[in-house]
Amino acid sequence: MAQKNMLQRNFIRRSRCLFKKLKTKKIALQLMVAAALLIMLRLSIAGNMINDLRATIVTIHVYIDNVFSCMEDCACEFIGYVANIGKIHRKLRKLQIENLKLQEENRNLSQLQIENTELRRFLSMTAKNDAHKVIVAKVVAKSSNNYTRSCVLGIGSADGVAADSIVKNSDGLIGQVVDVHKAWCRVLFITDIKSSIPVKIGKNSINAIASGNNSETLQITTVREDLAIHSGDTVTTSGYGNIFRDDIPVGKIIKNGNKFFVKPIIDFNRLTYGCILK
Repeated sequence: MAQKNMLQRNFIRRSRCLFKKLKTKKIALQLMVAAALLIMLRLSIAGNMINDLRATIVTIHVYIDNVFSCMEDCACEFIGYVANIGKIHRKLRKLQIENLKLQEENRNLSQLQIENTELRRFLSMTAKNDAHKVIVAKVVAKSSNNYTRSCVLGIGSADGVAADSIVKNSDGLIGQVVDVHKAWCRVLFITDIKSSIPVKIGKNSINAIASGNNSETLQITTVREDLAIHSGDTVTTSGYGNIFRDDIPVGKIIKNGNKFFVKPIIDFNRLTYGCILK
């Protein structure tokens, strides 16, 4: 009986130990299952995050690729624009040069027309003055400053030009030959400070001296103040002194206070030809 009771207690004790072990294993299994579930959940979440991250990276890559593609297009367009600007600039420069050439040709044509008209007038004047042996010459240089007013004609002693010869054109008096060389001569303008011309003024032919002063006008000197001289009166050479022939047009009177000046009829800035009276 005692042995039977001992066997029952051992069985019960072993059963309890086994139950505890089973219970422990069950808990462990439950923990493992829970852990597995957690891991699976985490992996699922991580997978979604990775997918999201992958999608985000792909989106960023596409955006960057589009940006660089757009930048490349812009760069190509800019390079093309710069190249076109260079071409346009070269074309514009070429057109400007052609325009300058045309302007120069137009000026030359205008100058030739002026010279042609002047030559026709000279030829007409020459025909009327054969007795004075007129020589027509082109102006090759001019000097107009505060020290001298003169020009150089392209004829000289080889063409029969002599010092002190009178020079005029179809409008009026230009000046007088002062230097003569074989192929050219220098003419002193009537506006030069060294020039003094016997003249007569107006309808009453008032005698006076018109002196140059290196300006655009001549000053009337040696004339009486009581004589009737008015602005606009014509001034011509008087022929006194056997230097200038008479009745060569000189200009018109300009009055400034009590002084009288002569505005030359000749435009010395546009002077192209001179006619020498031998």
